[in-house]
Amino acid sequence: MRWNPFRSRRPPLEISRRAICWAREEFPSSSLLTSAFVTDVIVESLGVGIDQVKPETRFIEDLSADGLDNVEIVLAIEEALEVSITEDEAETITTVAELIAFLDRQGVANG
Repeated sequence: MRWNPFRSRRPPLEISRRAICWAREEFPSSSLLTSAFVTDVIVESLGVGIDQVKPETRFIEDLSADGLDNVEIVLAIEEALEVSITEDEAETITTVAELIAFLDRQGVANG
């Protein structure tokens, strides 16, 4: 089914099958679609291998993300998931698990 801009405010999320399988294994207690989407955004934004994205992975220390990379990730997530992440909130998120938990608390998995 093709996305109709008149029926929905946002286009469907593009989530790779590989990310869904990876998320099911690595993030069992989180929303599957949220964790798969976050995994895809990180892999695409930072150019890292999917096997580097684990719950305990730290953006700066483990993935060598800089401030601009973090802004790119936050903007991609905000736009696609229609959620707002303040600068203060973004500064407290240091790991992949923290980002997914934040999104789950915002109710992203439910809507």
